[in-house]
Amino acid sequence: MNRYISRVALALVLALSTSPAQAGLNQWTTNGPNDAAIINSIAVDPVNPLTVYAASSKTTPLDGKVFKSTNGGGSWNPMTTGLPGSSVDIIVIDPANPNILYVGTFGGGVLKSTNGGGNWQPMNTGLASQAILALAIDPLNTNIIFAGTASGQANAVFRSTNGGGNWSPVGTGLPNGITNAIAIDPANPQVVYAGTQSGFFKSTNGGGSGSWVEMDNGFTPDPSPGILAIAINPQNTNIVYVGTGGFGVWKSVNGGGNWTAMNNGLTDFLVNGLVLDPQRPNVLYAATSGGFFRSIDGGASWTKFGVGQPPNVPNVARSVAISQTGTCVHFGTNVNGATGQVFDYSMVATCGPLPPAVPPLVASVLPSSRSVQVGTPATAFVTIINSGTSTAVAPWIAKPPGFPADFSFQTTNPATNQPIGTPNVPVDIPAGQLQTYVISLDPTTAIAPSDVALIYQAENTTAPTTPLPGVNTLLLSSSFSPIPDIVALAATLTNDGTVRIPGSSAANAFAVASVNVGAGANITVSADTGAVNLPLALFVCQTGASGNCVGSPQPSVTVQIAANATPTLTIFANAQGTIVFDPATHRIFVRFKDAGGVTRGSTSVAVTTQ
Repeated sequence: MNRYISRVALALVLALSTSPAQAGLNQWTTNGPNDAAIINSIAVDPVNPLTVYAASSKTTPLDGKVFKSTNGGGSWNPMTTGLPGSSVDIIVIDPANPNILYVGTFGGGVLKSTNGGGNWQPMNTGLASQAILALAIDPLNTNIIFAGTASGQANAVFRSTNGGGNWSPVGTGLPNGITNAIAIDPANPQVVYAGTQSGFFKSTNGGGSGSWVEMDNGFTPDPSPGILAIAINPQNTNIVYVGTGGFGVWKSVNGGGNWTAMNNGLTDFLVNGLVLDPQRPNVLYAATSGGFFRSIDGGASWTKFGVGQPPNVPNVARSVAISQTGTCVHFGTNVNGATGQVFDYSMVATCGPLPPAVPPLVASVLPSSRSVQVGTPATAFVTIINSGTSTAVAPWIAKPPGFPADFSFQTTNPATNQPIGTPNVPVDIPAGQLQTYVISLDPTTAIAPSDVALIYQAENTTAPTTPLPGVNTLLLSSSFSPIPDIVALAATLTNDGTVRIPGSSAANAFAVASVNVGAGANITVSADTGAVNLPLALFVCQTGASGNCVGSPQPSVTVQIAANATPTLTIFANAQGTIVFDPATHRIFVRFKDAGGVTRGSTSVAVTTQ
């Protein structure tokens, strides 16, 4: 037992050894396009998610290109026949005919392709400005297109009702300035939104005369911020998100009537692009100058998403797009204005749809407690089981938002506990199978003992896993000075983590092996049943090399545990009534506390009477 626990403890200490990142599923990779400085806009074919277009620009020399990939970003080809060479700022695809595309250029106006980018024709009749920053196509009548310009005139928005054949100004009521973004309500195309350099505007009659109304109630500290991006929830079109030029992401639940900041977790508030998952509109992606971010709760919180992002440098994320399947995401970059690439992330091979939903994942943590000095990572092992009937796609583990520790996870070989794969890169778990991991929490400050409710979720789980203290949580504490850190493992007679007492007035026992990987200290060991009052009398004794008790069993024992010492104990459980089998809540917890009563180690087993 001691040799086993020492091996586990050594693995815990060394578990952060990693291998170089490998290109593959569930991480960001890039394959160009070459000869692009800024990726201003990305569009994904609504029928074939592997077909992706990128609009780019250069300033020296002035040049703009459209690139096309037919393998999800694996390679790119320029599609420039007929383009004027001006910066290409926006590209959109006709949802009814994906061979029809429109681009807006800065100096060349609007151009149209009817053969998937094979060649381009100017479509500028009636446009008063050749500087086009925004385009939007009516999803119910794709001959209707809106164009936002940088004209600086009152009529900064134009509309075509014949597929770009000619244009009429419909910007009366908008401020003289720049229109960065346009969005059309997919349920009611008469509702059109315009994001301008001077705030957010709404039309309820398709841009008709005098229809634009400023909708900026709630924005602070600037009551009329520059709006760079707009995203509408297709399942509830009253829910609208905007990305601003310096104030982060804002959300309206009443069609722009008022706005609430949604910036928890964002590290940069210059938001160049926003997109919603078409299948799961509570999932959003934001392209910011600080990187690629995702929210899975309707913008309530954000995390930096995915391994393999480019360095966190100014203007790193310029644009974002997602496949109709919701499983492939593409970010366009602008690294200091000098180089730009498209970064691609695939959750499902060939960008296919997510498999059917699976129930919340089943998870366990071993050991259940760590106590470390600040600057020393606390590592533990996690097992996740997919109890569903389809594959759990890209399960991940995360710390609770705001918890003061750096976190990482990595898959391990279940037979050896050795790390495999790439840190923080998920792998699918087939139906009825399990995957093991090593996790690391590196505290950034002193932490009183806290039960860390880790988050376990896959892309297609119906809900996160319910926290079960002592089962799938980690009791973590940290200090600036050296402290004891008891790694403890329990072994039952049936070797399945459950103490089975043969009767409502009988007794049974289990063993606990431990190792102190921290500072030496006097440690008091006791056992209890946690938050649930079970009919049990519990006693503890320290055991010697032969496995026999050293002294009579007591409610608690105090042991001097030096650094690297490996004491073993036996816990006796005397039933005083019936205990039904409920391993999630009916458990015996063994706790190791220092002289100040602070828990420095713990383990637990399930208990039942038979």
